[in-house]
Amino acid sequence: MDAYDAEAFSNRKQKATRRKKFDEKNSRFAASALVAEDNVINQKLIRRTLEDLGLEITLANNGLEAFEKRKNGNFDIIFMDIQMPVLDGIEATQEILDFEEDYSQNHIPIIALTANALKGDRERFMAAGMDEYTTKPLVRSEIISLLNNFLSHKIIEIKAVPKTVHDISTDPESTPVVSNELPIEENVDFIDETSEIETPSEIVLSSEAAEVFVEVAAEEVTEKVVEEIHHDEVPEITDLAQPAEIAPELPEVHRSHYDADILIAKQNTLEMKLFSRILSDLGYTYKSVNDTEALHQELKEGRYKLALFDKSLHGLNLKDLYDIIRTNDNETSLVMLVDPNVKEDEDDSLYVHEIIKNIVNKDLLRLVFEKFI
Repeated sequence: MDAYDAEAFSNRKQKATRRKKFDEKNSRFAASALVAEDNVINQKLIRRTLEDLGLEITLANNGLEAFEKRKNGNFDIIFMDIQMPVLDGIEATQEILDFEEDYSQNHIPIIALTANALKGDRERFMAAGMDEYTTKPLVRSEIISLLNNFLSHKIIEIKAVPKTVHDISTDPESTPVVSNELPIEENVDFIDETSEIETPSEIVLSSEAAEVFVEVAAEEVTEKVVEEIHHDEVPEITDLAQPAEIAPELPEVHRSHYDADILIAKQNTLEMKLFSRILSDLGYTYKSVNDTEALHQELKEGRYKLALFDKSLHGLNLKDLYDIIRTNDNETSLVMLVDPNVKEDEDDSLYVHEIIKNIVNKDLLRLVFEKFI
């Protein structure tokens, strides 16, 4: 045992000595990062900081989008804001960890981002499955230290070393270049997510943050001008009788004819949870089942505007499902979810109203629901 311990210690020591160390002047991280952040200005500031260190950045606007991009993509590291809509950072982290465990995927390090660092936060984030955390505003030296810890194997040298004096004199890239650029600030200011963007006079920004703020403000002003021009071109509707005419089309009693708007059938518990969250967020009522038998039973006895189900449900026969709808004079629209990696069967379209990819995409689902509901 003593010999084994000595050998293990020796291996760890050798491994530590082989680890590369990041040099800002001559090194970059050849890696990809997923950044989950809902604030537009913070997104741009984080992107600039990480891209300056060599990373390729993919943005996610909320926790659900971050989970979906992790599920369908491959990254070297994830920066996860804690306070986000739909799924917050901790919920998104738990979904990612469940996905990695259920599908035997390699773990991607997750770094928590928080604007309000409180005592015990690090322990709370680590207990939730995150690998480390850092505060906003970002401190460049801390980010480099984190990247060194998790991505040292991704460090590359960007400055070629000349072999001879002739190489030095003939290589234009080896000639020293005096830069007129201002030094990069150590601390990058972030906009507090609780502050109002409309009152920039109350916010003190660094030069980099101010530049990003101006870019975002200019985009917003342009959008408002376009909207005003478009509004001027369209004549105002002054007829107040129209709302009274359409009011009878939306009676309260109509909704009571249905047990729920949507019947959803999925075997995967994680996917059921995510789809259910989207349905609630879109304002639809729903009932969930997890097998073919329960799906048949609900379509026979209940009333739903739409049935959303997996093609992979065990024992599913599309013709039987179609016959239930037809025999019971049921008006339920059938929407089937299929694996994106599996080729579609042309005969399937004979028995269902719509076939879509089994992807957790809020915008896609909204369009489908508005089509049938």
